[in-house]
Amino acid sequence: MAALRRALVLALAVAAVAPSLGVASASESQEIDRIAARVEERIITASDVIRLLPVYVQIMGADPRRLNTDQGREQIVRDVLDFLIDAEVLRARAVARQLMPSEAEIQEYLASRRNAMQLTQEQFDRALRQEGIEPEDYEEIMRSLLVRMRMIHMEAASSLQISDEQLDREMAARFPDGATDRWATFRLLLLPLTPESTEPEVLAALEATELLMSGTSGNTAALEDYFQSEAGRSSVWRAGAPISVRAGELDPLYQRALADAEPGVIVGPLRTRRGVELLAVEGFERRPVGNVEEVRERVRFELYQSELERHERAYLERVRAESFVDQRLQDYGLILQQLRW
Repeated sequence: MAALRRALVLALAVAAVAPSLGVASASESQEIDRIAARVEERIITASDVIRLLPVYVQIMGADPRRLNTDQGREQIVRDVLDFLIDAEVLRARAVARQLMPSEAEIQEYLASRRNAMQLTQEQFDRALRQEGIEPEDYEEIMRSLLVRMRMIHMEAASSLQISDEQLDREMAARFPDGATDRWATFRLLLLPLTPESTEPEVLAALEATELLMSGTSGNTAALEDYFQSEAGRSSVWRAGAPISVRAGELDPLYQRALADAEPGVIVGPLRTRRGVELLAVEGFERRPVGNVEEVRERVRFELYQSELERHERAYLERVRAESFVDQRLQDYGLILQQLRW
């Protein structure tokens, strides 16, 4: 149950991270502000890592299973520090090459993310604070992401493309017996929440999710009995009918949740605009595709993304090697204690 609670807290509100910042003693606060890294003329402190970790987790994503071990939790902290180091390296490089986005471009980028969720600025800021994130910290990470994307595009991937020959080889390797798609059949369980939901309502959602997962042991076969129980009858879960969907048509959030799922399990929780969602997985199957050209273009995009990630890793290693980077933080124990996972 402890592992489940950690996963739920991460998905619902990152509550295991942000609230802990307010309970550190004065001596702890002084200690935690040690230098984590120096990049060119700028300093990244350990408290910067803690402050921006909730935003990083929400935007970049984190496998909840990594919260189950000390090694996994430490790796998340390492990832955040690496991101902040790369952000400073790329910022300095962009300034030197006059490639920094303008303030108007940055605000347009921020607005596009907010508008995609159909939220006003006030609603968006409120939703962030409900998840333990200050809007200023969110904007700081998003600015870094925009610079990162621009620099990688301009200096690492401007000429990257996938040839027809590469695509043909990949199609033959993936589909030796003809092109097929992976289809998933599942039931969607929804516990409604809105951007205006209060903290008590979010905490009640956490409790309701824990009750369902413990009452079913995470098995779809136990769902009907659970909903007939007293706890199930008093809950506000909405259970949909089974649906079958081509995996590639699902929202990326669902795709990630179902990627390693087994039939008969309940996966989640997922925090969406509609509330808290669980996926009761019934099965998977391969079906012949109706439009081969559509599949080819999807595979081409996946190949492009894979090559882009490879170019990005090589580029970041190169520019970091060309910059002054003094990473001082080696013992992550203090940060892990402050986060109180």
